[in-house]
Amino acid sequence: MDYFIRKEYGENYYKHTNDIVDSSSEHKTIDNIITSYFEQVVYSLNQPAAARNFQSVFWNIAYFDHPYFNGIFDNFVFPDGTTMKWNSVNWLQKRFMNWLNEERRKTLLTFPVETVNLLDDGTDFVDKEWADFVAEMYSKGHSFFTYHSSSVDSLASCCFDGKQMCLSKSSNGVNYMSFKELYESDYNTTKKNFAIFHNGSWESGKVIKLPKKNMYKITTANKKELYVTDNHIFPTLNGDKKVSELTTNDYLMFNTRILDTFPEKDKKLSYEDGLLIGMYLGDGSIDTHNTTPQVNLSLNKTKYSESIKRLNDCIKNIDSDKTFSLGTPYNNVYPVFVCSQKVMAFIKEYVIGQYAQEKELNMNCLLQSQMFRKGILDGYYLTDGGNSNRIYTTSRKLVHEIECLITSLGMNSIIDVSDRTNEPVIIRNTTYNRNYPLYCIRWYDMANKRSMGDVYKVKNNSEYFKIVAIEPYEYNNDFVYCFEMKNKEEPYFTLPNGVISHNCRLRNELQDNTFSFTLGAGGVSTGSKGVITININRLVQNATRAHKDISDTVREQVIKIHKYLLAYNSILYDNYNAGLLGIYNAGYISLEKQFLTIGINGFVEGAEFLGIKIDPDNEEYFKYGESILKPIYEENKKARTKEVMFNTEFVPKLCGHKVA
Repeated sequence: MDYFIRKEYGENYYKHTNDIVDSSSEHKTIDNIITSYFEQVVYSLNQPAAARNFQSVFWNIAYFDHPYFNGIFDNFVFPDGTTMKWNSVNWLQKRFMNWLNEERRKTLLTFPVETVNLLDDGTDFVDKEWADFVAEMYSKGHSFFTYHSSSVDSLASCCFDGKQMCLSKSSNGVNYMSFKELYESDYNTTKKNFAIFHNGSWESGKVIKLPKKNMYKITTANKKELYVTDNHIFPTLNGDKKVSELTTNDYLMFNTRILDTFPEKDKKLSYEDGLLIGMYLGDGSIDTHNTTPQVNLSLNKTKYSESIKRLNDCIKNIDSDKTFSLGTPYNNVYPVFVCSQKVMAFIKEYVIGQYAQEKELNMNCLLQSQMFRKGILDGYYLTDGGNSNRIYTTSRKLVHEIECLITSLGMNSIIDVSDRTNEPVIIRNTTYNRNYPLYCIRWYDMANKRSMGDVYKVKNNSEYFKIVAIEPYEYNNDFVYCFEMKNKEEPYFTLPNGVISHNCRLRNELQDNTFSFTLGAGGVSTGSKGVITININRLVQNATRAHKDISDTVREQVIKIHKYLLAYNSILYDNYNAGLLGIYNAGYISLEKQFLTIGINGFVEGAEFLGIKIDPDNEEYFKYGESILKPIYEENKKARTKEVMFNTEFVPKLCGHKVA
C-alpha cells in the first residue's frame, strides 16, 4: 500500500497528510483517502464467506519494528527496481494501528488478528520508538499479539563491519566493494541477477543489514583482518565456532578451489592475453600524443627474451597486423612498444589508471578463464616480481585486487606494507624520493607441505591459517552487514581475502520447525495452507481412562494427522497444477512456503481435568505442557521434507470460530 501511495502523492506523503487533494471537497485530504481504504479493506474482509460456512476469512496484519523491517525487506525490490521505504511504512503501520483501535470502539471486528514483531537484545528492546508505541497502544486498550525474540541472535547469527570488503557479481559484472557500499548501492547496478563468491563458485544470496553488537578484530597468521560481531561463525580446523568461542589456538578455513569461467561472459581469453595485462600492470604505460596510441613496456634483457614471443602471439589475436617493436636498449632496459588502437582498448578494458600508484585491475577479469587470470599473475610477477612469489606495487587498490585474483585461483596470500615515504633511493647514481608506501603481496605455494609451524595447516582438501590475535574493536556505526546464502545445506561464502565465513542467517522462527504460530509473527509469505486441530482435553481424558501415557497418545494422534494433512496437500497441488489457485499461480504466495499446521485446542481444560493448577509458577503445569508439546514438535521436525513443512499453533480465544 505504501508503494502505491508514494506513487500517487510522493515519497514524503506522510508529512503532508492534511493536504487537500480534491478542491471540490475540503475534507478530502491524503489522510482521508488512506483511512477510507483501511475501512474498505477491513469491512470487506470481515463479511461472511460462503466457502467458510458463512464465517469471514481469517487474516492477519504484521507490524515490524525497524530491525525486523530491515531483516525481512532489505533486499526486496518492486518491479520498477525501487525498494521499501522505512519512514513511510513506519508511519503507515502506526496510522493503521491507531485507526483500527478507534474503529473497534464503534463496532465488533473479528479481524484482522494483529501481531507486532519486536526485537530485543536480551536486556531491552532494540527499537525504543516501537517499544514505546506498543506500550501506548496497550494503554489505549488495543488488543494484539506481541512477538519478540530473546536476543539479536534470533534474527541473525553474524555480521561484519560495514568496511569489510566482499565479492559478488550482478548483470553488470563483478562487485568488489565494502559490505556497506554494496548494501547502499542501486539494485540495477549491483544486485540484478545477484550472486556471491564462494570457494570457486558464484552462489545465490542477498546482502543484509542489522543493528550492531559487540565487535572484535581477528588477525590471522597471513595478516588477514576481520571485523565481526561476537556471535559471528567461522569454520575452523575444529568445526564451526562463534567468535566468542575462538582462541589464538584456532585456525580459520581459507579458499582452495579455482574459480572457473563464467559461461555467459566468457571471451575465450588466453594465457598470453593475461600475460599482456599483467606485464602492463607491472611496467606498462600508454602514450596518446600521436595519432595512434603507443603501448610501452620497459623490460630487461631476460624478461624480453622470455616474453616477447608470447606477447606477439597475444598482439596478433587482438590486432593481426601489429607486433611489438624493440626500441634502443639502455642500462639493461629493453623498451618495447606497439602502436595500436585495439591493443590500447584491450588493455584499458582490464586496467584502470595510468600511473603506477593509481593502477587498478578491473575485477571483471574474474569472469574470464583460469588461464587468462593465471597469465595476469605471471605477467605481473615477470615485470614487478621478486623472489618466492612476491609482487610489489605502490597502488593500495591494486594490491587488494591482486589478492582477489589470487583467491580466484584457489591460492592464499599475505600482504605487507613498507611505508618508506620520503626515504631516498639511488638508481644509477641518481637520488629519488619514495612518494608512496610500497606494498608486497606474496602467495603461498604449499606444494606437498601440509603444515608450516604456527602459520597454516592442510587437512584433507582444506587450508587453515592460525589466528594470532583477537581483540575488542570499537565500532562507531549503528549497523553491521553480511550475506544470507540461499543454499542452506552449505550456508557459507568467501571473502576476497580468501577467508571462508558462515553466512548471516535471518531466522524466521517458523522456518526452523520450532514451536510457532501463524498470526503474522516473524515473517511474511508464511501461514497455514491447512489446519487440523487436536482437542487436547478429549485426548487427555481418553489417555487417562485407558491408562496410557499422554505423550504417547499425542504422538500417535500427530502421526495420523500428518497423513491427513499430506493428503490435503496433494489435493492443493492437483488444483494448483490445474490452474485453479489463482493467487498461487500468479506468484503472490507459494505453496512451498506455507505450513501444514497442527492446531491445539482445549489445552487448559486438559490440565484442569488432571487437577493441575493453571499458574505460571506451577512446575507441574509446565511439565504437563512439555508432555503435550514436545512430541508434537519432535514429530513435526521428523516429518519435514524439502517440499513440506509442519508447524504448531494454539487456537487463541479471540479466534474461537476455528472448529476443531
